[in-house]
Amino acid sequence: MTPTIISLANLKGGVAKTTSSLYLSRFLPGKKLLVDLDPQTDLTEDLKINEEDIENTVVLLFEDTDCNINEAIIKINDEIDFIPSSISLSLSLVGYERNIDWHSVLREHFEDLEQYDWIILDCPPALTVNVTNALVASDFVIVPFDSDRRALKASTYIEEYLIQVKNKVPVKLLWTRFDGSTKIINDWCLNELANNKKLPSIFDTRIPKAVAVTNANVMPDPLHDSTSKAALAYKKVANEIEAWVK
Repeated sequence: MTPTIISLANLKGGVAKTTSSLYLSRFLPGKKLLVDLDPQTDLTEDLKINEEDIENTVVLLFEDTDCNINEAIIKINDEIDFIPSSISLSLSLVGYERNIDWHSVLREHFEDLEQYDWIILDCPPALTVNVTNALVASDFVIVPFDSDRRALKASTYIEEYLIQVKNKVPVKLLWTRFDGSTKIINDWCLNELANNKKLPSIFDTRIPKAVAVTNANVMPDPLHDSTSKAALAYKKVANEIEAWVK
């Protein structure tokens, strides 16, 4: 079995990349590996992983390219495994571009992972070594954005960068934190989506703004939510992804 690798990326922060990674890891079928590539470690913290209590993080994959990737994997439940991040990731990648094949480290590690149906990569809002590695390794890229002009504008750069790193894979936008009451900015976004040829296509389903999503990261089990409006929307997106990757 060859896993389908999906990166969630946008150069704008605060657009629900981490939330989307978390919910999609729950609702996509089969066995998933979720990877936190953000040195801010939001996804790691959401999953209640304390770095002091674990032996390895994603840093291992970059510092020891010959390591066994399974040494960094933590079991979350029967369907989801996880590679946590560390605040030391940024420091470990300083000057990393001097290494040969620095951009394909993750892709080579993932070649050994035949036990998964999906690998989901949660990326920070930057075009750094870790994000470049994620995009090079990906089969598909999802670009979450919210009702913000800057978030939608930042979305255009992901496809351009994929061309630069010679991995022109399918890209789709995911509208998150949708609030029907913000009509002026919503209309602006809809106009951009209809007329800006630089923007990728978009999933039909919009993720509504929801209190349950905000509360999830302080719940004992952040994967518990399956009935909120946002959760139901993410289920629909998961179905759209299955159709997209076929």
